[in-house]
Amino acid sequence: MLFLPGGTAEAGAIRQGDRKLLARGTGEAMELYNLAEDRGEKRNRAASEPAKRDALRARLDACLRGAVPFAGEAVRARKGR
Repeated sequence: MLFLPGGTAEAGAIRQGDRKLLARGTGEAMELYNLAEDRGEKRNRAASEPAKRDALRARLDACLRGAVPFAGEAVRARKGR
């Protein structure tokens, strides 16, 4: 799992096997790629593979619930930025 600093708490990426999901936040379009067939990530399969997309999104959400905030975000919050 990858957390994207500076994004929202719902943003991140996760890879399971050959599939990689990119999520930029709640309500944003997600991107799903089959890296074995599409190494350059040119064909977004999120619409054509909704079951895999939703399963990876659920796994990403579970990981994000237990994630420790990025240190830079905590520092900015304390400084009121």
